[in-house]
Amino acid sequence: MKTPQFTPEDIAALEAGLARRNAEIGAHWALIGRLMTAAFAVGRDPRSGAYRCGVQDMLAFKLFGKPLENPFELGTPSADAWFAGNAEGISILKLRQRAPMVVAA
Repeated sequence: MKTPQFTPEDIAALEAGLARRNAEIGAHWALIGRLMTAAFAVGRDPRSGAYRCGVQDMLAFKLFGKPLENPFELGTPSADAWFAGNAEGISILKLRQRAPMVVAA
């Protein structure tokens, strides 16, 4: 198999595309961080790490297509908590979609 030959213009276009994609992913992770902070604010009953992981994983899946993969052994309390967190992640996004848009002045 031959190694592809790229012109400097091709390389610049590829790098620009990667930079845009990385910026999009960074923006999505920043949004996920803000949603998680709001969802698990002080005063709320604590949730397990597995539950919070499930919420974050569902947000990442819905916002930028990160594959969903339960990191816990099925049939364990941690796996059940992860699935419950997935459900909350969906609820968070539904609430976000109904929230009024705030326009910065």
